[in-house]
Amino acid sequence: MFKILPLVVTLVGCATSSKSVDSLAREGDYIAAEKKAAELIGDAPGDHKNKKLWRAKAKAIMHQGEHKRAVSQWPYKHADKSLTEDLALIILWQELQSGNPESVLAAIEVVERHDLTVFVDNLGKLLQHDDERIVARSGVAMFRFGDMKKHLRRLLRSSNDEVRIIVGRGILRKGDAELKAELAARIGDSNETVRKLAIQAIRNNAVLKKVLSDEDSGVRAAAIRRLGTIGDSQPLYEKLLQESQAMPVGLALADVVKGLSADFSKQHKVVQIAWAGKRGKQELIRTALMSSETSHVFSALVYISVLPQLERWQRLGALLASRSVSIQLQAASKLRELGQTERANAKLEEIVELDSSESIAAAELLLRQTDDRDLWRLANGYVAEKLDKLEDPLTRNSFIRILRGQGLVSTLVMALGDSDSTNRVLAADLVFEAL
Repeated sequence: MFKILPLVVTLVGCATSSKSVDSLAREGDYIAAEKKAAELIGDAPGDHKNKKLWRAKAKAIMHQGEHKRAVSQWPYKHADKSLTEDLALIILWQELQSGNPESVLAAIEVVERHDLTVFVDNLGKLLQHDDERIVARSGVAMFRFGDMKKHLRRLLRSSNDEVRIIVGRGILRKGDAELKAELAARIGDSNETVRKLAIQAIRNNAVLKKVLSDEDSGVRAAAIRRLGTIGDSQPLYEKLLQESQAMPVGLALADVVKGLSADFSKQHKVVQIAWAGKRGKQELIRTALMSSETSHVFSALVYISVLPQLERWQRLGALLASRSVSIQLQAASKLRELGQTERANAKLEEIVELDSSESIAAAELLLRQTDDRDLWRLANGYVAEKLDKLEDPLTRNSFIRILRGQGLVSTLVMALGDSDSTNRVLAADLVFEAL
């Protein structure tokens, strides 16, 4: 469904004086609109009759670029979804016209993801932008509104790696057969990411087998997985296993090899663990769970369900007491997955209160899965506090990201007021996802 949302909402049903607030906003005089709204609100800020005026005031302030002040304008207990959506739209409108190319690119991505057709004209203008990356992303976003094939074909031959990557990903999302054939022809591209994208458009086994000699292990791994989806190449896989492979290739082989008798002994230990776990071989999983190598423990935890139930709980309990907080976190996550919610939540609460690098992930797990409202409030409060106090925009970005899919409109409103444009665009993205 396409969302056609106005940037300025008419104050239907208000008095003549309040309509003038709307008129001022439509004329672009946001300072006057804010002042007029404040005058009309007067000495009764909490009066529910004034909600539309508060919306108008907050939007006028947001249009002025005072983002934090705008999101603090709502005096009522519950966040207003309509206002939140309007503020998110204003942020996207501002960033699409920004002089910061990264902000423009991020905003276009959000517009495409949520089908915000109100911005079609903005996208059309960006097709003439000086930055070829913005031209490419706009062309992908505009695909359903006009014939963009010629445009995207040209950009797929750009000398800029980022441009070819943007177009390649867009082609795979749109699924157009002609353009996918053009992408498949880029299998010899100088950039490994473009070659991986091309692999996803190839349906010819012979071509994919040639890619297995690619210099990049990630490309070779992608070709192996693609072969596994479109044809049976077991003899070829067995041959590859006769030699030690780079870890991405080994993991890909562990995914596609079907026989239980395959010899993975020459592969990286993490690959051996993955192979053993997929085939229910318990001894190697036990050994890896006791390893001093964190990567081995993490890999084995993925497959701990192959162990008998009582042993599974005992080993997870031991890992909850590990000296490594990251291992404690992974063990708690696995316990949650296996239904041991109360036990896992107790450990996650401990990790949140540590305020360590793992606390972000622990808070996310509590937000996403818990039925315990006290723990949920603990996690939400932790995130809200960090968004308010953290100075580093990249760290705030990490906290905003864990709000995805939570429907926490009040906390997202805070994020819309972030001082960093990238974070505001991310918050707008999550708003449209939540609403």
